[in-house]
Amino acid sequence: MTVDQLATHSLILREAGSGLRHGFEKSLERAGRSLSELRIALELGSNEAIKEAVQRGVGVAVLSVLAIQKELKAGSLHALEVKDIHCNRDMFVVQDRRRVAPLPARLFLAFLDSNPVTAS
Repeated sequence: MTVDQLATHSLILREAGSGLRHGFEKSLERAGRSLSELRIALELGSNEAIKEAVQRGVGVAVLSVLAIQKELKAGSLHALEVKDIHCNRDMFVVQDRRRVAPLPARLFLAFLDSNPVTAS
């Protein structure tokens, strides 16, 4: 699917300010496109609400593949790649500074520090 094809469908998005929504908007911008080119049918506050709306035929949605694994396995949702855009999300490791992390966690954090990933 291309952005042009996506624009022909009613689109269900997360609410403005959500990480997923922000990442999708940035991906559109990198592709030289704008959210205003799309037909936004609904903006909802949870992935579960979005999946329910898609299953009821309200429109299509942009969601993380992790959020729909169960539905993909069950066959109740189908994932399509939008070829024109590539979504990247910033991820953060958080820890309680008052506690000493277990050795596996410290080793993992050391690995992340020595193998930084940069956006292309």
